Amino acid sequence: MAFATQADLEVAVGGPKKLLQLADFGGVGSLADSGVQAIIVSWLDLGAARVRAAVEVKHEPEVIAALDAESRTLLRGWNADLSARVAYERGTGGQGMPESVGDRAERAERDLDRVAAGSLRLGRSSGGTAAGINQPAGVIDHDPKGTAMSVRGMRYSGFR
Repeated sequence: MAFATQADLEVAVGGPKKLLQLADFGGVGSLADSGVQAIIVSWLDLGAARVRAAVEVKHEPEVIAALDAESRTLLRGWNADLSARVAYERGTGGQGMPESVGDRAERAERDLDRVAAGSLRLGRSSGGTAAGINQPAGVIDHDPKGTAMSVRGMRYSGFR
């Protein structure tokens, strides 16, 4: 499911008329047409897939779903910017995209790469006091020297 809405995508591409021009392959002339809606949803889903692919490198979907409003706004913006690039690539056959659309999509890609690398963090989990999405992933080795023994195999000769 996409983070951005059709309204977000309309803003990102330059308005509802421009979105209709890009998505109306059949010449229907209406954003309400089911075929046009299916195309718009597919573009939004493609942008969301890229956002999820980057953010879920280190963080579980449950954490992402519980993010605060400000962080979800970032996700929505990145989704809209990436989906706008998809709309121009698919809707024009790769012919001409406004420089601002390409620049915003590139900035979103850089930000998402930083999120995946752990150098850019999102906000707090909703209702939480600690940052919910900046926890480093890794394994803790409680016995780095490998000297521990199981309790069953131990002999307690020192207790008399």
